Amino acid sequence: MSKFKIGDRVQVTRVEEGDDSDVGQVGTVLEESLVPWVCFDTPTRYAGEVSLAGAKEGYCDCLDEVQLQLLRSPVPAPTPEPFDLVGFVMAYAEGGMDREQMVAGFQHLIDTGMIWHLQDGYGRAAVRLIATGQCTPAADAAQ
Repeated sequence: MSKFKIGDRVQVTRVEEGDDSDVGQVGTVLEESLVPWVCFDTPTRYAGEVSLAGAKEGYCDCLDEVQLQLLRSPVPAPTPEPFDLVGFVMAYAEGGMDREQMVAGFQHLIDTGMIWHLQDGYGRAAVRLIATGQCTPAADAAQ
């Protein structure tokens, strides 16, 4: 049984004489076996383009699995915190934020269009911030 599955991303850790790949090359496993086919992201040293049944065209080589290392999946980027509308409105009304936070909050409200659904005073404040260049109009407003 192979330690690699079809679709796994692998990197070449060592090569043997006659291999067409280079140490450090990264590719995708196309076939599960003890000697899996790997389609590399970049051309190999000697290999020409080949096509395997059911595989995309690319530079491929058949390597012993002891020559390969499984690459870890990249860590997903942290998702931004959702905008807290109630918290923003309360902090703005109480004067509990600095100017930078206030401008960033208004810019978010302008960009999403939520500003125009709040009380009129918020819309007027947004218009003033746009007029003074502290905020920019929403991208779709020009369309």
